[in-house]
Amino acid sequence: MERIENLGPSLMFSIQLPPAVLGAIVASARLHLTDELRGMQAALAAVVDHARARFADDPAIGPRLQRVVGAPTPVLYVTLDAADTVLGAAADLLASGYLVNPVAFPAVPMDAGGLRITLTRSHTPADVDGLVAAIGEAIAAAAPARKAG
Repeated sequence: MERIENLGPSLMFSIQLPPAVLGAIVASARLHLTDELRGMQAALAAVVDHARARFADDPAIGPRLQRVVGAPTPVLYVTLDAADTVLGAAADLLASGYLVNPVAFPAVPMDAGGLRITLTRSHTPADVDGLVAAIGEAIAAAAPARKAG
């Protein structure tokens, strides 16, 4: 009871969990008790390693890639520029079949908007390579617009 009082006071004034959320919690707990989780984590780590290497090695993206100290996460952030550049790049990427999250002011400083990319273990090396190429094209397309503005 003390643990709930100390760690979950906000739940006291909340509603019950929806059945779907409760089902997901139970499924997650069951998965975490199996050896299958290690294989899934290894598959995700392979995708993350490949993506980080490809993004870092790309001459247009590498300097814009936010570096993470410590354990790598499956989330990458590529800084582009102002909100209009970021939104345009995200729209171009979506038209090419890549869903990324645009991040712009006020969530980040005015000229530090960028693209947040979330990797999953279902992404293939070809998916990552295609995304790198598409982001490189979006950066190249935005460069003349910045010079003209």
